[in-house]
Amino acid sequence: MLIEKEYTEVKFIRDIELIKSYFEMKNATCITDIKENEFKFIFKDKFHSNNINVYITFFLKLKNWKLKIAIETEFVINQYEIDDYFNKIFSDIYIRSLEGTDKYFIRIYAKCYSLEEVNINASFIWKYNINVTSFNSIGREEAFNVDSIINCPKEQILFFDVEVLAIDISSARSLAYNLVKEFYSFLSVLLDLGIYEYKSEQVFALVDIPEKDNKYYFMSTVINKGFHDSELDLFVYDNLNGLIAFDNDDNWISSEYLSLTTIDAEHQMNITSLKYSDKLDYIFKNHSLKSIKNENINSPINKDINYYNTKIQIVNSHIKFFRKLKKYEDLCNNEYRFFSNACKLYNKALAVCCNEPTMSISYLVSSVETLLKVEQNLDYLKILKSEMDRFVEFSRKYSNETDFDRDFFKYLYGNIRSGHFHAGEFKFYEYETSLNSYKNVDFFEIQNNKYIRSKKLIRGIFVNWIERNILDIN
Repeated sequence: MLIEKEYTEVKFIRDIELIKSYFEMKNATCITDIKENEFKFIFKDKFHSNNINVYITFFLKLKNWKLKIAIETEFVINQYEIDDYFNKIFSDIYIRSLEGTDKYFIRIYAKCYSLEEVNINASFIWKYNINVTSFNSIGREEAFNVDSIINCPKEQILFFDVEVLAIDISSARSLAYNLVKEFYSFLSVLLDLGIYEYKSEQVFALVDIPEKDNKYYFMSTVINKGFHDSELDLFVYDNLNGLIAFDNDDNWISSEYLSLTTIDAEHQMNITSLKYSDKLDYIFKNHSLKSIKNENINSPINKDINYYNTKIQIVNSHIKFFRKLKKYEDLCNNEYRFFSNACKLYNKALAVCCNEPTMSISYLVSSVETLLKVEQNLDYLKILKSEMDRFVEFSRKYSNETDFDRDFFKYLYGNIRSGHFHAGEFKFYEYETSLNSYKNVDFFEIQNNKYIRSKKLIRGIFVNWIERNILDIN
């Protein structure tokens, strides 16, 4: 049975040579029809553990170029699943088509939360060279300190500078955007720190204005979150169209808009396009990666969890990790994909779910469940019949515990993770809050200890796996 899907208007494929690396990775056979300007690539793949033949044909002779993706299989496939499979191939090809010869130095912005001001200034060698620096704002020390009244997470801004080769500024920023998001998923695991993409929002704010004698004037207002990157002279609202440059008369150079219509034709939504001015192109072509001499502590990856008041710092093991990670990807591409996905889930658990303990632990358990897929074909996991047993056995292999508590790991998987995802249960009583916690201190201490223990155990598994499988690569 042959299933196929056709994509039209694929003018982004400017040079077939740019995307050949994708097919080389797949060990594909190429059949070329020079006269018709057609290129067919054939390779084998797996779909739900079943073998399939994949045929990808580029038709580049016609005025409107097109791309056809087809698979040959002997079993029935859900149409929505096969659409996802086709679209993933199309996306991979599209990403590779962005690469070119023009050099750009792109800056991507992210944020995290920490009690103390973050001071990071480090250079990483990975797929590309990436510099990570922290943005230290002026005036934070003058703000009214509410920590004595309420826990107030302090936003910290991180700059990620990366050099890419691309066909134009939009392609360069697309490459850098995807690359950095993957990079800080790994960094999140190393630091045990939730890292967020920087996005603006309009929020209510209680603005405190310093006066004499350590007194403050408070004013309730609405503000738009954002900041000024003085080095590049950009107003930053987000990483897409929220980078505002200025012309020679200090006027804003704003983005253009593209109107997309939803299924319901009566309702429209405006989404900004990624079309930029020559000014932004100039900024990122003339920006450069600063030479940073890493002067970091010679220390292993910290296996303890990161608390709100933990000092965030880069150590030599973090630098070493990214050098080794590139080797790991080259040697074990499929396993690398599972590891990358596991790190993305880990970061989501710390960032998106930071105030939801049940959800956070459920995502952390799922991150380990994803990580174990790296070893799913090894005998010690293949002989086990249930997903929970595989999770427990993988956890035992990489656990820090001398007396491994099998029942607790079964509880993590079967009750917290499965109870939350499959039955909507909240094992940390998020919907049964009592403000009279002082009347039942023991109960809340037990819940808090269970939460902390869960995070520590899962972090230990992750770091032990990294040390044995990535840092030990020659």
